[in-house]
Amino acid sequence: MSNLSPDSTFIDKTSIVVAFLITVGLAVLYFVCTGIVANWPDSLFYADRARQLLEDGRLALNAETTLSYPPLYSMLMALSFYIGSFSVGAFFVPSFLLSHQILVCLQIALLCSTFFPIRRLLLGCDGIGKNEATVLSVIIALSPTALPYANMLSAEALFIPLFVWFTYFYDKFLNANKASEATRYAMGAGALLGLLLITKDIAWAAYVAVLLNTLWVILKKQPVK
Repeated sequence: MSNLSPDSTFIDKTSIVVAFLITVGLAVLYFVCTGIVANWPDSLFYADRARQLLEDGRLALNAETTLSYPPLYSMLMALSFYIGSFSVGAFFVPSFLLSHQILVCLQIALLCSTFFPIRRLLLGCDGIGKNEATVLSVIIALSPTALPYANMLSAEALFIPLFVWFTYFYDKFLNANKASEATRYAMGAGALLGLLLITKDIAWAAYVAVLLNTLWVILKKQPVK
């Protein structure tokens, strides 16, 4: 593992801010050039749950629907619909379109936030300096496996950022040198894993893998002090 010192100089902090702004700018540019993409059948089910949450205060699907999805993404959609319906912008832009734009903005913010945990994870790798980690963080955060989902009405837009943040907290937990530090990161990783489980069912695979790995670490690793 690398032992690079924290980003303490003005140049280090400035380069991080500039790189993050570049990440945001490129993500927004992608959205402006491509627009909102809602081509997944799942989008209709998530939107239906969000509508029912706003109208009836419940997350149940319609009786005709046999598929079931975890609720967190529908809750995020409901929040954007609520803001879009009652914001000042609704007087100038159709509320439905405005709500979708707000949702995409939230998704872009979540995607761009992964710049920070990705960079910290890269700094923990041997042979990667601060400048390399900064550049690679922009590239990874905006990779084709993540960026397109920011424009889609799909749970992956929420799942991917949550998973990146979870990976960071779990890594910090595994490498903590003090019990208090390990406890803080374990609580953060646990909370994020819980959010993942109510975002997509595939998160149960991560849950099992993390459980087995944590048990192995407890049995093999010296207890933190």
